[in-house]
Amino acid sequence: WWRPYFRKIWRKSPFAYSILRRSLRAIDRIYLLTQSGADTLRQSFDLSCTELVRLPHVQFNTISRQGRDFKSLRSERLVIGFMGAWGKHKGIEFAVEQLEDLAKEGEEFEFWISGVSRNKKYRQKIDKLLAEHEQSLGIKKFGLLDISEFRKFTEACDLVIFPYRPGGKVQASGILMRALEGGACVLTSDSCGPFDEAIQDNAVESFSWEHPEEFKAKVRSLLSNSERRSYLREKSSQFLLTRHATKLITSKMNEALARLD
Repeated sequence: WWRPYFRKIWRKSPFAYSILRRSLRAIDRIYLLTQSGADTLRQSFDLSCTELVRLPHVQFNTISRQGRDFKSLRSERLVIGFMGAWGKHKGIEFAVEQLEDLAKEGEEFEFWISGVSRNKKYRQKIDKLLAEHEQSLGIKKFGLLDISEFRKFTEACDLVIFPYRPGGKVQASGILMRALEGGACVLTSDSCGPFDEAIQDNAVESFSWEHPEEFKAKVRSLLSNSERRSYLREKSSQFLLTRHATKLITSKMNEALARLD
């Protein structure tokens, strides 16, 4: 029971910061997945003698005939999906609250949610919240997705949301990569880190966390505009080809390995 509290105290202690600072000074090179991760390190520590090398996030290539057939579970209503582990910073509670407002305003959709929380207390809290809104939001829970099911899940959803809270807790998102590989139409928060490049390339739609009305407006607009959803699916494919192509990653990795000699 004491481990989570110990970690919180340890991370905030000057002693821990001092140890990390000295450790970083002894490191010649650090490899990162995102530019925002590099920026955060530079802002927090003196890395004048440390080289930061950016490597693109690898694609997962999750095409498979195995796993559940999510498309067969669809009704006539459009589907909004949520993917990934449950955490306070993922914005699940925010999403339920705002989607409930949309449902009351007459929007018709189903909310599909996958994943689970490692924290038992938080998992119970979200389970209770979802049960309270199960009917009004047409909630379906799918638990943890098998690796063969990520693409199938995103292909069955009309819109996938990532309403992450700002704060820099997440610097790279593998689950976002899986959604884009499935050709998903994605709506994200503008939380710096995992979505920076996707937002920059117009591969996803984004909203400001501080303005919940913007989130609802974007959801409403995307659900009613099939052409816009198709456009974002196409842009997601272009984004992967431009930023995360296998040849590009291989080249960057080879360069990184060569510099170790």
